[in-house]
Amino acid sequence: RMSTSDSIRSSQFLIPLVFIAVPVRILWNHFSIQRKLVVQYNLQPCTTEEVQTEIASICKTMGINPPAILSSSLIISPFVFGRRSNRAILAIPERWLKANSNHQHIQLLHELSHIRNHDVGFLAWSNASLRDLRLLFMLLPALIVYCYFFSYSYAIPSISLYLACSFILFVMLRYVIRKRESLADMTAAMMVESD
Repeated sequence: RMSTSDSIRSSQFLIPLVFIAVPVRILWNHFSIQRKLVVQYNLQPCTTEEVQTEIASICKTMGINPPAILSSSLIISPFVFGRRSNRAILAIPERWLKANSNHQHIQLLHELSHIRNHDVGFLAWSNASLRDLRLLFMLLPALIVYCYFFSYSYAIPSISLYLACSFILFVMLRYVIRKRESLADMTAAMMVESD
């Protein structure tokens, strides 16, 4: 009888903790993603004036503020990140500092199109939330089974959360992120045609 009341008490705290932890983690990731990426890829300020001039020229043509430019030998393709598009950061591979090609130009146009389309903050948030939603998506079946056997009152909210996570993952992956990438591709293609 004592162990039953202990398991009920622990489930009263464990299950709401899961429901609170995921939104808190998504918020935390939104604010810490910039620092995490800089540390993870060992991003350093780009000091090559030729690259900075080229990117500033493209930004002027696109009508956007030039982003801060960081480089690293650990990345193989460019990407933009940050919390807001008007204070975006562009990460480029270190090998780009010595080479220049049409392929690189098109990749730059695509990444800078994300800034022009105001995707930067949204993409950082969505990538952070997708990672956490996937984790929650994997943990929820165990939580549902636990709720079913030990604390039936949380079974319905757990199933509802599982279905909501499934729906959000499907919509974000299938429509939202894919549409933003397609829009960046179309913007880059229009810039190439106008050159």
